[in-house]
Amino acid sequence: MSGFSFQVAPKVLESALSKAAAVVATSNAPQGKNFMLEVEDKCLSVLAFSSDTFVRLRVTEAKAKGSGVFGFDVARLQGIIKNRSEMEFNYDGADCAFKVLKGKYEGKFVTLPLGHDFESLLANFTKKLKSDSGSNRLSRDTMEKIRDGLRLTAIKDVYADKPLVSYLDMSNNKLTVSTLDTNHFAHFTADVDSKKSFRIALPISHFNVIDKVAQDDKFAEFEACNTHLRIQSGAASMILPATQADEETFSLVPQFIKSMKKPTLAASYDHESLCTVIDNMFTLYTVNSKLQFSHKEGKPTISVAFSTQSGSASDSIGIKSKIDASFSENVDPRLFKDSLSVLKAQKKVVFAVIAGRALVFKSKVSDTAAVVIVTSVSE
Repeated sequence: MSGFSFQVAPKVLESALSKAAAVVATSNAPQGKNFMLEVEDKCLSVLAFSSDTFVRLRVTEAKAKGSGVFGFDVARLQGIIKNRSEMEFNYDGADCAFKVLKGKYEGKFVTLPLGHDFESLLANFTKKLKSDSGSNRLSRDTMEKIRDGLRLTAIKDVYADKPLVSYLDMSNNKLTVSTLDTNHFAHFTADVDSKKSFRIALPISHFNVIDKVAQDDKFAEFEACNTHLRIQSGAASMILPATQADEETFSLVPQFIKSMKKPTLAASYDHESLCTVIDNMFTLYTVNSKLQFSHKEGKPTISVAFSTQSGSASDSIGIKSKIDASFSENVDPRLFKDSLSVLKAQKKVVFAVIAGRALVFKSKVSDTAAVVIVTSVSE
């Protein structure tokens, strides 16, 4: 019967537990999330996995001896160690005893069985970590561009208040990131320093988890394929699952953009002012609110009018180029605010109108990257 012991600062262990919980929360599997503590070669690790997700976090600050592994309830262990000073744990093959090094707090908890499929799942993930090595390794620069793409296309389903799935497509030194629903879509393009090819559908929350677990590690390695994303760093190994998606979905937004009619008009404008106007007006938002944009030929402004059951407001935004046309379009204020919010940090944005169809925002992110967001108009 194997056993082991270790000493660790609870804040350090709690950080690892929190990170492990964040990783398995990305799983597409509704059940079967497992947490384990392992000691091997005098190193303590936190393991967490489901049928499609895996993480091993090495707690390098811990002092450990012996060897073995046991399952545990993560919420229970987090409660046991909360706000405590340095602690010692001793696992005898059945129960795990604990005590603080300075004080009288002590006790034990019953560990959880590993399950009949533990060894096969662990072997499968270990094999996957090794077999992926180098297949689609992504540079730091490429990862930063992926992050830019996810951030600048992070529109959501405004009616269900849920984020949309991001569709990443990389081939021939080109990266595209797209998100879409029936009312608006976003599309990011960038040149990248990789000739690797892959398509993967991911929620943006995956990268929030990556940032939490491995962003501070300058030596972290990232690899991607159609089914999962693999991250390995000095203290962490992770496999995050992709979202199932039809192949044609990756081409939908590029096809929409190609099929769009030529804009009736386009102009650069004071983006910061428009963001402020919408933020101000949205405080009046209620059900059935109306947002209207209009322009009279030759005028140096675009008019914005907001009307709700709670009141109304209007303002005008300066444009930086002459528009030789008039227009008036209504748009769902929730869609418009959502589209505007992901571009809030951009300094230069071009506004375009496809009469009776859509409002379009374009921004050049760098010399080799750009984003387009298209929002449908209403009657």
